[in-house]
Amino acid sequence: MKTHQQFFVVILISLSMNPLQAQKRGLESINAHDLKTHMLFIASDELKGRDTGEPGLTIAAKYLAVQAEQLGLKSADPENGFFQSFIIQEKDYDWSNSHISILTDGKDPVVNNRSFFILPASGADNSLIEGEVVFAGYGIKDEERGYNDFENIDIEGKVVLIMSEAPMNEDGTKAQFDDEKWSSRQSFQYKMQYIYSQHPKAVLRVYHPKSGIQSIEDVSPGIAKYLGKSRNLKKEEVDGSLENVGPKMILIHRSVADQLMESVGNPWKNFSWKLTGTFHPNLF
Repeated sequence: MKTHQQFFVVILISLSMNPLQAQKRGLESINAHDLKTHMLFIASDELKGRDTGEPGLTIAAKYLAVQAEQLGLKSADPENGFFQSFIIQEKDYDWSNSHISILTDGKDPVVNNRSFFILPASGADNSLIEGEVVFAGYGIKDEERGYNDFENIDIEGKVVLIMSEAPMNEDGTKAQFDDEKWSSRQSFQYKMQYIYSQHPKAVLRVYHPKSGIQSIEDVSPGIAKYLGKSRNLKKEEVDGSLENVGPKMILIHRSVADQLMESVGNPWKNFSWKLTGTFHPNLF
């Protein structure tokens, strides 16, 4: 499937005042009422998330173009205005032929067909990621707290399994770390900074067992639907060297983590006990 997407481009042609004066005037022109008005429209339900190739994104782009014109800005391309067209190739995952296989010495392969989501999405027709799996608890290294899930673990060139968020109390209702950095949904951004520096082959992320969440589909079906597609610029329009940048992060179903744990004799029930007792999860 090919869709035409428009890209918003603005260039300032000239300035007739001192740069510091221009900056001051620009800042003074910003007010809370205008910002709120713009955000209420751009983030409104009527635009339906502004997904790539969808009408909501086109409406948002045209809205921004109108605002630019009202500010007196000029486009870089007088002929086409503020828009630049390019071709995006969109592919749906073929779930019937996509799966995760768990191979353990001396045991039959275990195949899991539950949906999983790869970040960033691959534009290839077929992708294969394989490697030795190591478990690194919540994937946190915090020197200030003296907490390190990676102690005595080498993840370079391996597939590392981590859980969402941070260590929880016994009933799973409160994070042990009173820190938004680790307890919020954005915690994975901080985790990835260290993890990627260690050059793993890939990262498997699962919701922690006390959350009761099986998959991202349970809590964010819209995001799961978006991640279930691959969108890439047409080959001749992008440098192919950008396709394989960094390790992949794979959002897996809880059942995959369960099977991985069972394969080495460490089910989640043992994990929960050990986490409560030692505060340092590290099972295999």
